[in-house]
Amino acid sequence: MFTVTLIMRQAGATMPGWMADRLGRRAPLMISILRYSVCNFVAGSSPSFAFLFRALLGIGMGAEWPAGAALAIESWPPRSRGFMSGVLQGSWGILPRLRDPL
Repeated sequence: MFTVTLIMRQAGATMPGWMADRLGRRAPLMISILRYSVCNFVAGSSPSFAFLFRALLGIGMGAEWPAGAALAIESWPPRSRGFMSGVLQGSWGILPRLRDPL
């Protein structure tokens, strides 16, 4: 189940990037947040593994990162975008380690 989610994250990251280039950053980000939230709710309340929507959840997860990262980096002043891009891209692993330090 987790493998399906991770594979679909890659598929989910391509479409919002294409949409963000043509429609702007906010619409694909809002659509991906809505998709991720609905699929996460359904996955959390599912009675069995057969009912899980892990593939759709992975598409929503993969869609949030490129649209959200581009929108966040574009909101920074141009002189500090490179530094903040490095901080954003390099700090993805901090939160899981803060939750479970061992």
